Amino acid sequence: MKSIQCIFFDFGNVLIDIDVEQTRNAFKELGADESLEEALPLFHSFDQGFISESEFLSELKCYFPKYINSRQLKEAWNALLISIPETSYPLLRALKENYTLYMLSNTSSTHITEIRRKTGLYHFKKFNSAFEKLYYSFELGMRKPDPDIFKRVVSEAGCAPENCLMVDDLKENLKAAAEIGMKTLHFALDEGGNHKTLYKKIVNI
Repeated sequence: MKSIQCIFFDFGNVLIDIDVEQTRNAFKELGADESLEEALPLFHSFDQGFISESEFLSELKCYFPKYINSRQLKEAWNALLISIPETSYPLLRALKENYTLYMLSNTSSTHITEIRRKTGLYHFKKFNSAFEKLYYSFELGMRKPDPDIFKRVVSEAGCAPENCLMVDDLKENLKAAAEIGMKTLHFALDEGGNHKTLYKKIVNI
């Protein structure tokens, strides 16, 4: 029996192209206050579903000139999302033949809605169909690298941690996954990561 049975993929920068600088630049163009750099708890609260989109945008407005509206802030927040690269589809299709696949992503409802719009409903459903289940932080009420999020998804998958692989672009997330016994693999599209190479690495673990 192969050692890896379940694979958990991060979404951003692993299966989808993102560019965080585009959102940073968009916020700057809207006149963001320097104190926005200290507003990480606000973004984390939204990622965990503790506040709604309207509450998030309302609180975010405090860091911008008064004339900036919610639509502008939402567009700036979504600016980091680019597309699901065509190479993601054959990667997932090939892996699905021998592994059970899951998504485990720190993300907000706003980002998921936007990537669905950009991708198109047909292709988005096609992409999602590769996974046994999609785990989003805003639905779980917790986010990586909280060890509890890894414990929960592994438990629900019914797979022993040592038979689970976490593929993520952030090393702090991988460290937390490894601490509960999962195998880990670092992969980042913005560091030149290639999905063909990723497939070879996974099947050789």
